[in-house]
Amino acid sequence: MLCILNIDELDEELSELLREAEKKIFITEKENRGNASSVFGRILLGYMLKKSCGADTFSYRYGEQGKPYFADSDRKFSISHSGKYVMCCLTEKENGCDIEKIKRYNPKIPARFFTEKETLLLSRREDRELLFTKLWTLKESILKKNGTGIAGGLDSFCFADYADSDEFFAYGCYFSSAVCGDYVLSLCSEEPAEKVSTVSKKEIEEYIGKINLKKT
Repeated sequence: MLCILNIDELDEELSELLREAEKKIFITEKENRGNASSVFGRILLGYMLKKSCGADTFSYRYGEQGKPYFADSDRKFSISHSGKYVMCCLTEKENGCDIEKIKRYNPKIPARFFTEKETLLLSRREDRELLFTKLWTLKESILKKNGTGIAGGLDSFCFADYADSDEFFAYGCYFSSAVCGDYVLSLCSEEPAEKVSTVSKKEIEEYIGKINLKKT
């Protein structure tokens, strides 16, 4: 299950209701629950859990390298946020997802962090801003799936041969990418994933309305 939520569509009143709902579905001992994007990410995860398996609450812990995992479930998840979007993937096997806004191309970045083959490809393409963002999200997705993050090395994987593919299998994983306006999102999973679904403001309103009616 792969979903995105446009948080720019949420007004201030609804955002406050989301924060109240998050306290009821996310069980944690920590007082500091993170920034607004973190809260929205957990609300989206809670919505997906409720829709897929009927779960009302969840909690998670962190592995040695900082990757979060459910404390009481074998399911796997990944959350990413950039600008106005929050993205979440929920699967039975390991996954990693990433979403990034397309930005002005800076050749110094791929020269430093990408493989030689990817850097050469970017230098020849007219759509280099879009392609660079796609390659970046693909790399982030597999590094997040592996639980290493950028520390695992962006040049550890080369996606030059898949520059024009929206779906492919590589490095023992299933990959998919999509463009959403001026954003690019990518998913890496050990199992084939569904197409990305956009969760509407109405769906979130209905979900948190039911949560906030319950007693803590």
